Amino acid sequence: MTQRVTFEQYPDECETVGSGTALIFSGHIDNALPRMTSLDIGSNHSWQSVQHLNERRDDLRNSLANGSEEYALYIGFWGYFIIDPAKTCRHISFSYRAVFEDGIEEAGLICKTTLPSSERIQPSLVSRGGNRQSDMITVCLPTYQPDIHLLEIQLNSLLHQTHKNWKCIVCDDASDDHIFTSVENLCDKDDRFRLIRHSTNVGFYRNFERALGYVNSDTDYVALCDQDDYWYPNKLSRLANAFSHGTSLVYSDMRLVDYAGNAMSHTYWTGRKNNYTNLRVLMAANTITGAACLFDKTLLDTILPFPQRVSDAYHDHWIALIAFMTGTIRYITEPLYDYRQHAGNIIGHTSFTRDKNIRSTKKSINKRLIDKFHEVQTHVNSYRNSVFRISSPLSENNTRFKLAKEWLIRCVLITSLMLKSPIINLYNHYRVFFLNVFMNQYRGLQLFSTVIRLRTGTSDAPHAISALASYEHSKYTWIRLFYYYLLDKANGHTTGNRDLYMAIASLTYHFDWFGWLCRRQVKTQEITTKR
Repeated sequence: MTQRVTFEQYPDECETVGSGTALIFSGHIDNALPRMTSLDIGSNHSWQSVQHLNERRDDLRNSLANGSEEYALYIGFWGYFIIDPAKTCRHISFSYRAVFEDGIEEAGLICKTTLPSSERIQPSLVSRGGNRQSDMITVCLPTYQPDIHLLEIQLNSLLHQTHKNWKCIVCDDASDDHIFTSVENLCDKDDRFRLIRHSTNVGFYRNFERALGYVNSDTDYVALCDQDDYWYPNKLSRLANAFSHGTSLVYSDMRLVDYAGNAMSHTYWTGRKNNYTNLRVLMAANTITGAACLFDKTLLDTILPFPQRVSDAYHDHWIALIAFMTGTIRYITEPLYDYRQHAGNIIGHTSFTRDKNIRSTKKSINKRLIDKFHEVQTHVNSYRNSVFRISSPLSENNTRFKLAKEWLIRCVLITSLMLKSPIINLYNHYRVFFLNVFMNQYRGLQLFSTVIRLRTGTSDAPHAISALASYEHSKYTWIRLFYYYLLDKANGHTTGNRDLYMAIASLTYHFDWFGWLCRRQVKTQEITTKR
């Protein structure tokens, strides 16, 4: 029997669990029909259902025999398997069981994975009295193909910090040999720099995770550092001095500069508002930049390992959410470093200011709609005149007959033309857009929320519970998201409407009538053909 199920994403040979994690399993089936009714992942007697079945996979359109048809795209599946911590090493063989509408069942092996021993460790935030200059700060600086000039500026700014008790882990992500040699020469300036080279490129998200994994137990605080910024001499001391009992993370404002160091803005908050007190807003739109923050080292037991990356999930967003759930976040209003904006930025400054092109886009759409309406009207008049010219005298004298025929012609032409009109095209464009939002941004936050619950437990704070519940696996989370979007909007919080997009995305995904019609149509055709 031909195998119908193909897995594209599954655990590696060794997966770190930490104090709990969720492993992603995703892939596709060979044909949209018959549909898959259930898919379970498990090992031995522990089985969990895959959350999302028969979803749209536009990326496979060109590889399918009938991929140009919309119905053929509904072959994807995505889900995660929750892993609890354990004190012993585990060797697991993950298998699957799939059931299809035609009654056929399929089972098989997915992968073999080793899960190292781990324990659930809750962070214990303590107040460190005395002179903060004696506290050890470990700076984690991931590098990849850095601009050597800018990296030298950054490393020199570390050497000039007024807080002297620091060390820096420079974690290179498989840069070219000649660039790595230059990085090595810069790090030789001071023995507080520890350069670690990796032969495999894993991207900035996993490279930050690797760097954090090298932090030693003698560390009190951890700072994240980018390879192209400039830190003011008092950055580390100002951040460290802001800690008190229960503080999990402190971050500051920053000055935006261009490649040459010229000021573009003296604050980061030019087109959006800062937020660190509302978890719902923080989940939808992170405001805590990694290079701006310093956090308690004990958070690492909860932070590591990072959840698997979905779409554009970021390391600093994950760290900010853990810090919020485990302690108090504080903010320093003054800029403590220069955040350099240039073509090589991975992220760069994010503003929620609306693009001026949106207005011109709306005008363009309106013009196309008006032009289409005139086109329909012209065709209707042309058909009406031609029909009535060839009509019999009896028909011309029959007013009801004329009106009925004109109405019928108008309906047929409007329907045929408007189906190809900007209205339908625009609807389908936004439908696909919001489906992608759900399968990327929403899904990334859903995974974050799941792992947060595993590692920190359920908070007693109502706003924390509501924030995590907004990304549960439910058809009706869009109601909660939309309600809180209106509430937070009324309270002056800004997320660039990302929470609104999440609500619409969830609604579109779970109640995709257009996709249902496509699948229904081909199913009806298949039944008719068999008869």
